[in-house]
Parts: sequence; C-alpha cells; structure tokens
Amino acid sequence: MSVLWIGEQRFAAGLLWQRGEVSGRAARRTARESRSSWTVDVSGQTGFVDDAEGPGGTKPLAGALMAL
Repeated sequence: MSVLWIGEQRFAAGLLWQRGEVSGRAARRTARESRSSWTVDVSGQTGFVDDAEGPGGTKPLAGALMAL
C-alpha cells in the first residue's frame, strides 16, 4: 500500500508500479498499452472503498475516485 499526498489530504492507494515488474522493450510496450507508466486500481485494491479510515488516518483513494 502507498500513501499519496494530494493537496492537504493523505490517501491510501494500492498502486501497481509497472516499472518494477518489467524492463526494456516489455516496459515500453506495457506503458504504451496502458498509456501510462503507472495505474491506480479504483475497484478497491486498498481493501476498503467506503468512508472508513485507512492506516494512519488516510482516506481511501479508490473510494474518493469512485465518488467522483
């Protein structure tokens, strides 16, 4: 789990860091196919998507994005 600061808010987010999993041509292909070098799983990878507080009082990023 990663903690992201967005403005004054802390969010808990499960992130898939693709660069850590692939390299070289495979990394470029993966980034090109996903149109990004990283992705955020908004389906609840953090394990919670409601108003419950996460570790250290963080808000769930997945829940915040789904509420938009």
